[in-house]
This record gives sequence, structure tokens and C-alpha cells, in this order.
Amino acid sequence: MINVIVIALIAVGVLYGIRKMRKDATEGCCSPVETVKKTKVEDTDLSHYPYSQTFIVEDMHCSNCTTRIENAIASQDGCIAHADLNTKKVTIWTKEEKEPTQLKAWIARAGYTPKDA
Repeated sequence: MINVIVIALIAVGVLYGIRKMRKDATEGCCSPVETVKKTKVEDTDLSHYPYSQTFIVEDMHCSNCTTRIENAIASQDGCIAHADLNTKKVTIWTKEEKEPTQLKAWIARAGYTPKDA
């Protein structure tokens, strides 16, 4: 009898896991109810941003993650970013030279863990 209960609990856990994986694959991991809106950057000409740095952000899992990171950078004066979900890389362009620790802190405040590329 105890074996049946254990098997039933394992089956429920496996079914829950499969259901969550399907949901994450179709709706994204962060906000399945709504899509995060991208912050509009006034100056999108990259030639105006002479400094750039790239970081790896492995805990970026969906398009909402990339948008959150890009928004966190765009909210800073004189900065623009592009987050690539496929490569797990975030490139940040700035008009003034910034310390990598400052850029990493902005990404961390958005809820992600940046590493040097």
C-alpha cells in the first residue's frame, strides 16, 4: 500500500513538472500573464555611444527577462543595451565610460546575475 502512495506522489510531481515546462516554453518564465513592455530610448544611434561592455547573464530565460534587463539599462542616463537570449549575453553601450561593477549592479538590480564575458 505504501508503494502505491509513493508512486502516486512521484507521478503527480512528474506531471506537474511537465506541465510547468510546457507553460514556460510557450508563455515565458517570468510573467505568463502579460508581456513586459520595452522602455523607449530616445537616442538609438549606436555611433553616439562610444563605450561598450558585454556580460554573460545565464539566468536570462525568456523574452521578458531580456526586456527587463534592457529596461534597467535604458533607465540610466546615456545608456542603451541589447540582451541576446540565445547567447545569454548583454551588451551595454554608454556615452561616458562606466566601471563594469556599476553596469553589473544595474543588471543585478533587475534581478539577474551578470558575469564577465
